[in-house]
Amino acid sequence: MRPLRATSGADASQDVPALEQAEPADAEPLLALREAAAVWLAARGVRGWEPGEVGLDEVRGQVEAGQWHVLRDGGGPVAALRLLWQDEAVWGAQAPEAAYVHGLVVAAEHRGTGVGSALLDWAAVRARTAGRSLLRLDCSEDNEALRHYYSRQGFRTVGRRDFDGHWYPVVLLERAV
Repeated sequence: MRPLRATSGADASQDVPALEQAEPADAEPLLALREAAAVWLAARGVRGWEPGEVGLDEVRGQVEAGQWHVLRDGGGPVAALRLLWQDEAVWGAQAPEAAYVHGLVVAAEHRGTGVGSALLDWAAVRARTAGRSLLRLDCSEDNEALRHYYSRQGFRTVGRRDFDGHWYPVVLLERAV
């Protein structure tokens, strides 16, 4: 799959994919993408997303809040991410210097094609355009493969958090935009 290029606005001069704001009809396909990734991770013994931990109503609410952005390849979403301007639920109140990526997911048939990297670049452009200087994300502390992937994308570890509940310890990573 070739990443699609943006054709207008602040993204036009950047080599970034043409992500679209998710629509209500995208909620079920988005959940299916996430569930497939959660099952894939669980089958490999990787802690992170758990199958069934996110429900359709939660995804619908996130779509309605304008958080989800999708990459399409001839129809439904084949990759997506949530872009937030604060992440108080996980990291508490922070100065408005960062945008936060959550839920980055790429369909199995498109893994390893550079789509994930292109989506992160898209989020960085959006963050910079909104006056933010950092792009942040988090992942399970013990997911070494994902942490190495993010390191190769220019992210560095800047924080860590334990949770009382079903979430695993996570690390906060960031890169300048």
